[in-house]
Amino acid sequence: HGVGVSVVNALSDRLILDIWREGKAHTVRFERGDPITEVQLVGPSDRRGTRVHFHPDPLIFATTEIDFEILANRFRELSYLNSNVKLTLRDLRNGKERIFDGEGGVPSFVKLLAQNKEPIGDLIEFNEDIAFELDGNASVLGVQIALQWTDAYQETILCYTNNIANRDGGTHLTGFRTALTKVVNAYAGESGALKGHKGTLAGEE
Repeated sequence: HGVGVSVVNALSDRLILDIWREGKAHTVRFERGDPITEVQLVGPSDRRGTRVHFHPDPLIFATTEIDFEILANRFRELSYLNSNVKLTLRDLRNGKERIFDGEGGVPSFVKLLAQNKEPIGDLIEFNEDIAFELDGNASVLGVQIALQWTDAYQETILCYTNNIANRDGGTHLTGFRTALTKVVNAYAGESGALKGHKGTLAGEE
């Protein structure tokens, strides 16, 4: 979402980037956000990708120990949100390793979240590219939704934009809630399910 490695660099007492692209390998080193070396050509390489080594700055953070489970939960999310990507989390301190392949994508993620609850009805999936025009420019927005009703009293709604969790929701969640409530109320009214119920169902219901 635009800040990524810049923020990691600013919050690290040292950071090293190894970059492989266009048949060449490069490296560069930073300390507390400032470059210590120029981008250096290491030599030819047929690899592709970027490796980031960083160490949290103890002048900023009270604790600099990396929590394996926090990373594991984030990697699990990312594996479900990005199809055909395999992530390996390896802890060199103790040899602990987990592999996340996110097989099944977002629908499988929803099944995982609902695994200890009693499902009501089938899992609903929606995966579409929506075309729209903004300021005369045609664009396509990819939308993926998976929905499972359960017998739980508490709802669990997770929203992501470009892999970033939207903890406080957003217009996409507001629009989804509004549309879902409207559709359920329309169906409930047409089927007679609201007999004896005053008014319509609220979103929380």
